Amino acid sequence: MKNQTVIAQTFLYKWRYVLAYAALALVFVGLTALLPLFTPGGLSTAEMESATAAYELKIGSFTPGNVLNMPYLLLQKASIHLFGMSVLSIKLPSIVLALISGLLIVLLLSHWFKKNVAAIASGLILSAGVFLTVAGHGTADIMYVFWPALILWLGFKAMSNKRSLDIYDVALYMALALSLYTPYMVYAVAAMVVTVAVHPHLRFLFKQLPQFWHWVALGAAVVVSLPLIISTIFHFNYNAVALLFGPGTDMRVAFSAIPGNLRLSFRQLFSFQTALDSPIVTPGFGLPMFILSGLGFVGLFKERHSAKNYFLYLWLLFVGLVMALAPAGLGLIVLPAAILVAGGIDFILRKWYGTFPLNPYARVLGLLPVAALLIAVVVGNVQYFAYGGVFVPQIADHYSHDLALLKDNAAAGSLVLVPEGSVEQRFYRAAGALDGFTVDTEVPSGFAGDTILLSPSLYAEDFRRPENLQLARIVTSSRSNDGDRLYIYRNSAD
Repeated sequence: MKNQTVIAQTFLYKWRYVLAYAALALVFVGLTALLPLFTPGGLSTAEMESATAAYELKIGSFTPGNVLNMPYLLLQKASIHLFGMSVLSIKLPSIVLALISGLLIVLLLSHWFKKNVAAIASGLILSAGVFLTVAGHGTADIMYVFWPALILWLGFKAMSNKRSLDIYDVALYMALALSLYTPYMVYAVAAMVVTVAVHPHLRFLFKQLPQFWHWVALGAAVVVSLPLIISTIFHFNYNAVALLFGPGTDMRVAFSAIPGNLRLSFRQLFSFQTALDSPIVTPGFGLPMFILSGLGFVGLFKERHSAKNYFLYLWLLFVGLVMALAPAGLGLIVLPAAILVAGGIDFILRKWYGTFPLNPYARVLGLLPVAALLIAVVVGNVQYFAYGGVFVPQIADHYSHDLALLKDNAAAGSLVLVPEGSVEQRFYRAAGALDGFTVDTEVPSGFAGDTILLSPSLYAEDFRRPENLQLARIVTSSRSNDGDRLYIYRNSAD
């Protein structure tokens, strides 16, 4: 007992949780802040589409293009108008939401598990490739992590803090309503509602909430849902399919594509030897985290009647449904994976402490291999994510660095040529409106300024060069293939 007292009085032991969470916060904030500098670093086609939709978003218009993912697009629109069209401004909303999501995950794990378990599990899950991918991707994929974490945290606060029920109750209903703008989140909301309905303790706590604030919260939820409600009334078929099955889904083949979608989802999670032709760094989690998740499932099954386990089982069913419909929604696995990994760590520590219940030195030394595992997995996760986009062509080819090259070389008044009908055409027109260059598919007669050809394929096949334009230089990227990105022409009459 004396030895236990001596250990408990040491500085590092007394401040172990403060130091652990401070280190976790430092590493996590540093990682997310540097995500624009990490690989892949450029922009994928999905990011260009999202940025274009955000730029073209019109408040008061209830077309499906304006309504789907509206909360995220509003943030992205504000970022673009504040900082211009750049890689940073496009990715900034995802980075900010990732920081908030990470904090919410830490708070949820701290609520469900002991502090030491929550700190270790948070470090593992927040450094996982799947989390870093959605955090650094300038699309609404981060909402699949943000909404569930926010709704769960608000739900626990609403049911545990009776003095502030009014604030948390209204915020919870508004978060539920706003999450419905994101495709597939209707299933998540249904899973959470079913969890409250079938779990006796949660059902009891819900009935104890003041009815007055229920009606106030419901009114607030209806107000923030009005654009979605109005759009769905006028575009019911499109919105229903987009919200339930994903935008652009062809219902004629949606169900027949389920086996293929499940195979692709499985490969995204378990492709440890072969990289997929995808903008996502795969596998989403390393092998040690799958082992911890398996141990966590076994350990948590013994407490299957708890509220978090009810949520976990229903959420896993929901994730399976979404993976069958859309393999791209990989971010949905982050929150249940966090619970399972924490359960696995808790299982290991309980077994170790149970083996040496009265030996303080064994209890302390038992943390050393756990710490070594944590450091190795975190460093491995970050390295795999950072190098994957550079040295894996199946991933790197999905990202373009042309925007940065164009901003460095296109002077005001320049003409930028892009292929007709391409995603780039709308995207660079939005960028040109902010940066002062013009985007077209051919050189107008009488144009006397600099002309920049953006697509090598257009240069090789379709570009009809006016006689007064002479090739001045070629701007290249670091790619080994298709590295010639910009062809800059000068007017020979100047």
